[in-house]
Amino acid sequence: MKIPAILLLVFVLFISSFPIFSRSATGQEGGPVISDISVSTSGDSATITWTTDVPAESDVDWGTNPDDNDFTTGNDHTFVTSHSVTISSLLPSTVYYIKIFNRNEAGYETISDIQSFTSASQNPTATEAPATSTTTTTTASTTTTTTKKVVDTTAPSLSLTTNLSHPYVKAPILTGSATDEIDVSSVEYSTDGGANWIAASLEGKGTKSATFNFSLGVLDDGNYPFQIRAKDSAGNTSETKSYTLIIDRLPPQVGGVVFSLGPQTFAPTKDGTLVTVAGLEQKLTLSAIGGPTSLEVSAGDNKFSLTKNIESGLWSGLIKFDSPGVYDLTTKSIDGAKNETDQVLVKIEVLQAGSVSYSGKSINGAEVLVYIFEPTLGEFIVWDGASYSQSNPQKTGENGNYSLLLPFGKYYLEVKISRIIKLRSQIFEITNPSVINADFESGTLSLPFITKEVKVTPTKGFTEVPIENGLVGRDFPFELVESAKGKRLISFVATWLPDTAQQIQMLEVVADDTKNIVIVPQESAATVEIYRKRGGYTLEMFSDPDGKLVEPLRLRFLPVHFFLDEGGKISKIKYGILSLEQ
Repeated sequence: MKIPAILLLVFVLFISSFPIFSRSATGQEGGPVISDISVSTSGDSATITWTTDVPAESDVDWGTNPDDNDFTTGNDHTFVTSHSVTISSLLPSTVYYIKIFNRNEAGYETISDIQSFTSASQNPTATEAPATSTTTTTTASTTTTTTKKVVDTTAPSLSLTTNLSHPYVKAPILTGSATDEIDVSSVEYSTDGGANWIAASLEGKGTKSATFNFSLGVLDDGNYPFQIRAKDSAGNTSETKSYTLIIDRLPPQVGGVVFSLGPQTFAPTKDGTLVTVAGLEQKLTLSAIGGPTSLEVSAGDNKFSLTKNIESGLWSGLIKFDSPGVYDLTTKSIDGAKNETDQVLVKIEVLQAGSVSYSGKSINGAEVLVYIFEPTLGEFIVWDGASYSQSNPQKTGENGNYSLLLPFGKYYLEVKISRIIKLRSQIFEITNPSVINADFESGTLSLPFITKEVKVTPTKGFTEVPIENGLVGRDFPFELVESAKGKRLISFVATWLPDTAQQIQMLEVVADDTKNIVIVPQESAATVEIYRKRGGYTLEMFSDPDGKLVEPLRLRFLPVHFFLDEGGKISKIKYGILSLEQ
């Protein structure tokens, strides 16, 4: 049956008075429930509205072809229950397809089936009857939904706002922000390359945008690297590059200097000169403040590299002189702010190594063996050179040279030139660590199997000179350390030296008679107080954390002791461990 044209026109006009569609979508597994979906068109735009049963953010995909993925997206990323998204630049009288996405705050998403609507027609011509500017239509399509949990794989973004382009006198509060598509659950920082992480203070935890702050604590001068990381509730983690905070309160300064072989440390001579021997490798340890990041040590043409111990803050390395002579040991230290300090530390006298020869020719590969007297056994035994970082027996080099530096004790040396020719030294005794560089020579007239005795003079070739440091007779700089006023003996030590405990114990014995005090340069008050309490010491101990006395008193070797007269003038200076008699 044919429907009259006039009835068909009335039916179309009747349909056009309703919304395009109005259907409900039921969410599953925690997704939001979508309902009251409708579309109204006006000109070249359309407004899609709907509601959800819980606050949710939304996206609307729309296009002219339901079978491809070439959709344009409109969105509203606020969590609301009443939703409205307007799309524009629509072609007239064109069928468009839309799909609605809603995500609740738990991350579950509801997706509707593709829906359709027809955009408004072109504006009427002048001969047509007037029409309203808004047209609404409806469709009877059915809506179904799919609900899924949104998988968050995007890590939070991090930004540090504190300006690290310049050094600080003290550690600042470090601040920054973190953002995430879902939420920011934590922000942490690490100062050890990511081995350990510490929680930062976080404001806005659980939201998409949070701010954080933290402090690296009370810091001495130096460069302090750190990293920051942020996590969201899905476990995604982002990590920053390594930042560097520079603390620069003091210029770099080297303080105490220690030369050692194993447990054996060496004190200088009375004039402050350190004596060693050519060819002997020793360990050099330096203390420094002011946060040096590089420290170069040189003596003449000799250059030595040192490395910093992160835990102790001390710099150390091995040094060896190939040629005898007198050298000034100097340092160049540079901190993170590029401040540079050059210092002359100590004078080193390098003695000629001992030698072994036969008929005037140097013997390569001769064996030098050291024996030490063992009081408990009442006899000489082979000296344990390995404990003092030296070989025993020691083989001579190409020039027939050997190098020894022995601790106090009673010794003799045996030199084996060949299977049948041996030389032996006289028994000798030393009371302080000393260079042994005696020459052993055998001639063609030496009888086989007959041992020839050689006299050994420790530190052969060294002549001590009077003290000329300009300090004796001067006033002690009490203005730099008020606690030293009225004292007659002022001892400077380092808590990191193994002999310090022994020295403090002896100083405590004579404390009432000598009016003494102990000062620890370039170490914090907290470090000194902890050391004093752990040792149970009653002697007055003070710190000089900024090293104010290092240069005025030329504090290079520790321990060092300043004896003062009644007027507060320096009467004498003693290096090394003081005995009770001294």
